[in-house]
Amino acid sequence: MKEIIRLIFLSTALLLTFANVNAQVDENAQGYFNDALLFSRTVPGGTARIQAIGGAQVALGGDISNIYSNPAGLGFFNRSQASFSPSLKFYDNDATYFGTATNDSGSQLNFTNLGIVFSSPKFNDNSSWRGGSFGISYTKINNFNDQFTYEGANPNTSIIDQFLESASGTFINDLGGLNGLAYDAYLINPEFDANQNIIDGQYTSFVLGLPVQGEVVTTEGSQSQWSFSYGGNVADRFYFGFGLGIASVNYEQNKIYTESEFDHPDPGINDLSIRETLKIDGTGINATVGFIYRPNDYIRIGGSLVTPTYYQFDEESDAVIEANYGGFFYEPDNKTLNNERAESDIFVSQYDLTTPLKLTGGLAFFIDKSGFISADVEYIDYSNNNLSSDNFSTTADNRTIEALYTSVVNFRVGGEYRYDVFRLRAGFGYYGDPHTAEDVDLSRTEFSVGAGLKLKNFYADLGVIASSSNTRNYSPYSFADGTGPASSIETTNTNGVLTIGFNF
Repeated sequence: MKEIIRLIFLSTALLLTFANVNAQVDENAQGYFNDALLFSRTVPGGTARIQAIGGAQVALGGDISNIYSNPAGLGFFNRSQASFSPSLKFYDNDATYFGTATNDSGSQLNFTNLGIVFSSPKFNDNSSWRGGSFGISYTKINNFNDQFTYEGANPNTSIIDQFLESASGTFINDLGGLNGLAYDAYLINPEFDANQNIIDGQYTSFVLGLPVQGEVVTTEGSQSQWSFSYGGNVADRFYFGFGLGIASVNYEQNKIYTESEFDHPDPGINDLSIRETLKIDGTGINATVGFIYRPNDYIRIGGSLVTPTYYQFDEESDAVIEANYGGFFYEPDNKTLNNERAESDIFVSQYDLTTPLKLTGGLAFFIDKSGFISADVEYIDYSNNNLSSDNFSTTADNRTIEALYTSVVNFRVGGEYRYDVFRLRAGFGYYGDPHTAEDVDLSRTEFSVGAGLKLKNFYADLGVIASSSNTRNYSPYSFADGTGPASSIETTNTNGVLTIGFNF
């Protein structure tokens, strides 16, 4: 049943069906290379304050977000602190498929950050040691909740054409994946010779005409991390920190693909549907080390290194094909076809993923007590993702990772203006495209704004982050030459984050 699952996921996580990408995918790859990028390409989480300045936080210090991003920042705390950050995500997807436009939008309320810092400052003029702080935080680093829909009349092909091409040359008893389900549901059938003997490996379909095609793709879940970190302060000049991260993933995707309204007076079928479900759960572990150097009151220089995250995943999936023939008589089986259904077994598998390490450097410039400007540069090499499993061979997927993915440099910059107890913030982030293919661009930009109120023992911050990606192409199926129908999808996400914090 492995073919069923990987045929499902091969086109899900990244929504890519470009010819150059297909050329770089090893023919034996099962699609786990998509998992690698999906779960290693995270977003900077944290408090509303940090998200409002574009996530540029490595050199700042003094924020609960440092527990996750750069533990050295905990050395700036001289009072204990706790905060919680609920968030509201809005997504908007515009899809165009053969000239027909559709729109999907929605929202979801959740928690993006929760943290507490226990500070132990030392006030001893005779010692350079100024004490440190220990922090625990929960940070959401990926939000998978999304949905898009497309629909349109395909003037060229049906998914049945792809089944016929893919099944060609395969004996009936060896048909697997969606091809096997298509055969069981009578969407493809064996060829016969002049003596009415089956020609094994050759297939045909009695379905005539070209359909209106549509699909609803829904994803749910999140990726998050619990962080346990310590940061110390040496002479109010050098700050260091280290931390342990426990990451978790829960991801679910449901796809319902349909074909109907075939443009033939006697198509032999009324409609068909394909339902595919994929669930992935996993846990991982990593470590973070970092520093911040403050040569004077106006400049801070910071850096952090996050080790590879070592994940263990459990995967479960299935597929169902239903075809409504409305009483078509299939002579070879002497059978009248009505509602035919073919269902796969539930596939269960386990595999491991090692994500690449992450290097980040940053600068922060303080303008007296009026505010600051902060900037980060981040390096990640996605070709260093590595898969392993005791259930199946990951060699082809690892070869695909090396060929398809590359290193990126991400940039984040933001600033804060202070007036009495009030704060105004803005930021920008650019996240590079991890693909080597020239006709793929999955880079992402983010713009953010925010405001805050800071009192002696209480603070409240609000941040709004708008992100947009280049137009994606999604295809329900593709042929051996890399062609296939494609829907263009434009996505805009807007996140509102509110942080309430207390000193104690």
